[in-house]
Amino acid sequence: MEGFIRNGKPAGLARWPSSSFAVSTAWVTAAAIAIGPLCWIRLLLLDGPLAKAEPDTLRHRLLHTAARLINHSC
Repeated sequence: MEGFIRNGKPAGLARWPSSSFAVSTAWVTAAAIAIGPLCWIRLLLLDGPLAKAEPDTLRHRLLHTAARLINHSC
């Protein structure tokens, strides 16, 4: 559970958008849905140091790769 919370903070669990309970509940649900794919990617597809990497590292190394490729090809 601690790992989920630690990995959830970069995905939006560290920020609360509203003092309204309904809006905050929707925010936590969306953040939990965003954490799921990152956890599965680490578990099923990665090995070595990336399998234990934090979400910020995964975002920088994996998810921004397409943007770097497009910027270099133009």
